[in-house]
Amino acid sequence: MKNRKYIFIFFILIITAMQIYTGRALSLNVKLSVDQRKLVDSFGYPNVFMKAMGDDGCLESWTYFKHEITYDFLNGKFLKDRQQKRFPKNFRWPKLKPTQFKKGMSEKEVEKILRNKPTSWGILKPEAAKGVKIYDYCDQVKVAFEKGRLIYVQTLPVPIDIKAAEKKQGGKK
Repeated sequence: MKNRKYIFIFFILIITAMQIYTGRALSLNVKLSVDQRKLVDSFGYPNVFMKAMGDDGCLESWTYFKHEITYDFLNGKFLKDRQQKRFPKNFRWPKLKPTQFKKGMSEKEVEKILRNKPTSWGILKPEAAKGVKIYDYCDQVKVAFEKGRLIYVQTLPVPIDIKAAEKKQGGKK
């Protein structure tokens, strides 16, 4: 009986280590608020999102293209919704969730989630945002860091290269 207990603990440790290594550990995910949970239960996670994290809290915008609507939250509490125009079908968006990002994450932690290095970056010069670094990941994800810690993330749709796809398939059908 004692051996079963140790085997069980060993497997839990192995599973936890694998989750941490792949970035899928529950502890890395931010919990959803009641309002956000209702939305995810109804529509799933948003196609694209914006998350601005500051000392006063977290402002989020979640967009669902199929439903042509964006929902805004402040500290997880629903603020308002906004209608969006229908989105063209020849776009794609990253398979990311707002819960994967939390205030204060390091650049390495964000790179691990995105599984990529930034394609471009810059440093803001205005006095209000002096020293804030902004990174772009293939025009689909924008992140900002202040003193090496995450303060902003935004995912964006990008057009699918229709002509390249048609050429690969041998032209239009």
